[in-house]
Amino acid sequence: MAHMKRAMLGLLLVVGCSFDGPVGYDERLVDTFGQASGDQVTALTMMMDAYGAQPGWPLPAIEWIRGDKLNCDGVDAFGVARKGFDAPEGCLYGATFRALGLVQLADDGRPWSGLSFAHEMCHFVLDDQDHAGPCDPRGDVMSSANAALIAAGL
Repeated sequence: MAHMKRAMLGLLLVVGCSFDGPVGYDERLVDTFGQASGDQVTALTMMMDAYGAQPGWPLPAIEWIRGDKLNCDGVDAFGVARKGFDAPEGCLYGATFRALGLVQLADDGRPWSGLSFAHEMCHFVLDDQDHAGPCDPRGDVMSSANAALIAAGL
């Protein structure tokens, strides 16, 4: 099953699909290293609330990209040097697959608010795949969501 998910993710990265809505995911809240931490559940719930997700929407699974899988260097939207993962689009710090209920995050040891978590959750909930709307990394909507993570110590 995991091989099929990885193959499908690879195909989606190459094709660059945009998705219509959230779909359940059986392994929700389980990251690649085991059961999700309490902070993960808290952070996911905060972002779903911050972006106005409808009651009953499933929380996405988080796939953590860590260690030697962080195989490229880049600069994020705020000019901060970051480690990321190679994808057809370039060096990424996160990716969202709404149809799979999956968010991938590059984990270089920063707190939740220092990752691209708020940005990827914006894509997941609001479906702004081209950064033309509320998912602009420097926009007010994302800044408010990330400020909530900081205020919660995440």
